[in-house]
Amino acid sequence: MIYIFPFLFIIGYFWSQESKKVMVMSALSGVFCWQVVSKLVSIFYFRARPSASELIDLKEIIFHRPDYSFPSDHAMFVASVATMFWLYGYKKLSYWTGGIGILIVIMRVVVAVHYPLDIVAGLILGSLISWALFKNRCFMEKYIVIPIEKIIFRLIKH
Repeated sequence: MIYIFPFLFIIGYFWSQESKKVMVMSALSGVFCWQVVSKLVSIFYFRARPSASELIDLKEIIFHRPDYSFPSDHAMFVASVATMFWLYGYKKLSYWTGGIGILIVIMRVVVAVHYPLDIVAGLILGSLISWALFKNRCFMEKYIVIPIEKIIFRLIKH
């Protein structure tokens, strides 16, 4: 279900002129949480996945790399995106992405890829980082979002 989000960003980007900035900021926030913050946290606090733990006898339902479990990068991503939509005033879209996100993270606990605390930490961190980026949106929009929009416009134009 996480693969719904790129399509959501693309459709939202072309939906209206006002939504372009919101979609780029939301995507950047989510990817920053997923690719940067979760990796940094896992360097300082590593916990193996429940299915890889020797303390718990679990049968792996789906294959997953035996990397870090804390924090959940999926939870950080969806919380960051939903929070950014909320902060920009896209409340209905925030509810929908939050609902999809809740389904995603529940299933990650069910299939023994994460502990519940991994999910909670991911949701909190994702929301806080999204809020911090939103508070610095003038800088973000001027130096990151607008140049990305120019690149997208050039790619579409050709």
